[in-house]
Amino acid sequence: MTEQLDQRGRYGLIAELASRMEEHQFSFGKTALQKLVYLMQEVHGIDCGYEFTLYTYGPFSAQLLSDLDSTAAFEGVRVVYNDFIRGYQISPGPKNETVRAYAARFAAEHNDTIEEVVREFGGLSAKQLELRATIVYVTREAKEMGISVTTDDTAQMVYKLKPHFPIDDIKNAIQQLRSREYVDVH
Repeated sequence: MTEQLDQRGRYGLIAELASRMEEHQFSFGKTALQKLVYLMQEVHGIDCGYEFTLYTYGPFSAQLLSDLDSTAAFEGVRVVYNDFIRGYQISPGPKNETVRAYAARFAAEHNDTIEEVVREFGGLSAKQLELRATIVYVTREAKEMGISVTTDDTAQMVYKLKPHFPIDDIKNAIQQLRSREYVDVH
């Protein structure tokens, strides 16, 4: 039976992700947190308890951002603004292990999937994550509406939302996601 995350469990998941990202020496910011959790939920079907909407940098959950603040308050993570990269860096806090324990059963049950998401997507830049998560979002929305989409259709829809991405980059990302069966396009 799947362990459901309560509020403290969500804090534990955030602390768990901070620990794993640091272990792999991947950069971990607020955008990466949003996209990794989104991909865990949508691509792998792990119910982390968040609802996402399409926002400036792709799928976004206000609740996840609030939970990050709470996790930092409990010292499960540190969130520090980095002037050099002009963004936030999330790292394990002094009470990371204690806070991770809130989601211990959940993390154990989904260990392989969490690790797969971190390994596959954790090393990507925030911009690369934004693109991939947006592609997943667009294809899922089309499917929910009963619309079958091709690579070209999906690329055009994403380009309309994200014109700062070259169309070839969008198509390449779609093909990468398609090859892993993360999106259903023809």
